[in-house]
Amino acid sequence: MELDEIEKKFKEEVKHSIIEMDLVTVEDIATKFVEPIYIKPEYQRNIKWSDSDNSLLIESLIMNLPLPSIFLYETSEEKYEIVDGLQRINAIQKFFKNEFKLFNLEVWDNELTDFHYKDLPEIIKRSISSQKISIIKIIDDGENKGFKGTLFGRLNTGGVKLEKQEIRNAIYAGEYNEMLKELAKEEIFTSLINITDKEKKSYKSEELVLRCFTLITENSNTPNKMNKHMEENRNTTKENLKEKKNLFTNLMEFITEIFGVEAFGKKLTLMKYDAYIILFSKYLENKIKVIEVREELKAKMSQEKIFSDLSPKLKDINNEVKKIEGILEEILQKKYGEKTNV
Repeated sequence: MELDEIEKKFKEEVKHSIIEMDLVTVEDIATKFVEPIYIKPEYQRNIKWSDSDNSLLIESLIMNLPLPSIFLYETSEEKYEIVDGLQRINAIQKFFKNEFKLFNLEVWDNELTDFHYKDLPEIIKRSISSQKISIIKIIDDGENKGFKGTLFGRLNTGGVKLEKQEIRNAIYAGEYNEMLKELAKEEIFTSLINITDKEKKSYKSEELVLRCFTLITENSNTPNKMNKHMEENRNTTKENLKEKKNLFTNLMEFITEIFGVEAFGKKLTLMKYDAYIILFSKYLENKIKVIEVREELKAKMSQEKIFSDLSPKLKDINNEVKKIEGILEEILQKKYGEKTNV
């Protein structure tokens, strides 16, 4: 990439966000970090620390150990979404409300087991209350599409790790997200991908559908581009939803006609998935001609050892796409006497 292109990307994607830093007391977190000013995002509400985890955090405060920063994302003027740190906030607030007793402590176990906040000596209460935690506020002007999703993914450091699509599912909720869920359940698609139940629960199928659309529209498979695509299409038209559904279903049927249900491998191979999406989306209008020469295409691909080096890098995938496209165009030109990829 040339230097001027790097500078352009930096200006477009980095300088649209402002970062403000502050220090607040634990007492302020306990009493003031409440809705509607501080919003608890849906995707984090189901992540619950145990009282053992909560107790260890309080023990850190008792020992005057520094806690990680809390990250906030400005959603509107003077309203903030808690990006990272919700469980720490919950632990502090619950303890100040005497909602759990300390236990399983590592250093103060003998002295403070079964203590509520109200039971602590005043000197410890004052020490905890006056300690300060770093607050980092992210203020985004909205020009950097996908920034919020990238931010959530990078800062997802809580006790339970969320996958990127689980986060997108919450951030970009709407008709487009519902369409992804619908397409992820289509039999023509589920027969092509072989993923585990654990992957299904973390929205892997939905992410693959999103990956398909991002590859077609952006020629990219990066998380940031997928975030951008979700944000741009979150409130799209019904016409666009219908077009996307037809495109996806027709493309999956087309790929199945050529390679069968193991098109992407017995176990899902992302390089094959990406390459076939990029390539055969170009040939949808001429799919009948391509299907007629599929046996010769597969034989030539085998001879040329396509996908012998399975690399997930997009530049390597595009190289494989060019090889397959060259083979296919040669076959089609020989059979029909003209180029078919239009």
